[in-house]
Amino acid sequence: MFHRPQALDRELEEWKQSPYYDEASLRRAMERKAHFLQENSFLHSPAIVHVETLAVCNAACVFCPYPTLARQGERMPDTLIDKIIGDLADIPNNQAFQFAPCKVSEPFVEPRLFDILAQVNARLPNARISLISNGSPLTGRNLE
Repeated sequence: MFHRPQALDRELEEWKQSPYYDEASLRRAMERKAHFLQENSFLHSPAIVHVETLAVCNAACVFCPYPTLARQGERMPDTLIDKIIGDLADIPNNQAFQFAPCKVSEPFVEPRLFDILAQVNARLPNARISLISNGSPLTGRNLE
């Protein structure tokens, strides 16, 4: 998946061994870390992208904000999905990122899910797709 450069491993080892007893040394260490991340393109594009193509869920879990969500039932237009995927294509191919097409929704109730994922696979080779499901809408056909 994603492999850190050896230089980052050396920096991490230094940070682990640095004493953070006073604010000045903590500030210097954080500035060094931020500078290193900026120089090595880790902050130029997102590591995780969540979109909500369809705000629908078939459950009412007590820990989830979905039951009180104001945008329940809203569907993201296909043109906006295409634009987002097109924008994400600007991320360098050697920089992996996570793509989740559902935020507080059940992915398998989205009828366009497999078309969206096919488009992501075709246009974003560096995207790692993440789906979190309650599992109830899974069918043999979906699993295929």
